[in-house]
Amino acid sequence: KITDIIMIFAIIVGPIIAVQITEFIRRHQEQRDRKMYLFRTLMATRSATLAPAHIEALNLVEIEFHSNNHQDCKVVNAWKLYRAHLFDSNYPQESWDARRADLLVELLYEMSSELGYNYDKAHIKGGTYYPKTMVTLSLIKQKFVNCFLNYCEAIVHCLLVFQSLFNRSTTSPNRFRSWKVLKVKKLSN
Repeated sequence: KITDIIMIFAIIVGPIIAVQITEFIRRHQEQRDRKMYLFRTLMATRSATLAPAHIEALNLVEIEFHSNNHQDCKVVNAWKLYRAHLFDSNYPQESWDARRADLLVELLYEMSSELGYNYDKAHIKGGTYYPKTMVTLSLIKQKFVNCFLNYCEAIVHCLLVFQSLFNRSTTSPNRFRSWKVLKVKKLSN
């Protein structure tokens, strides 16, 4: 009768509800694990913002914190401010890096709040280890790249000058000769 119908309904619907609840919990846990991975990566690389892992994690923030949850929205807004600053070439250069660091701290603070951590901004800003040797190596690498780029630019400039001289000399043979005489006269003065 009615108890039999309730019993049959419970036998059929009970496992379906259990599976749905388990699936909901699993999806929620996976989402939290992905958010934790991003947070951990950004915290671990906050002193090495050019590290590939840091850049990859930054690019995933908007994807993983995409819900309409108020705290997720705060994370995405902090991320948008940080990203906008990274592309802002009009910001004064002497204070650009300090502002970048403050915006990164704000992003990490919002992420920590959303994930249930009780970090304050001072801890996030100052609680990192980055050896002076790494700073020195980074500066050396940056100087080397700049020198290499300057060297390449000078070579290209020389090639363009030689090409223009070659083009002049092929159109008018006397032009190159007069240029050479002019250079000799300048050197003798």
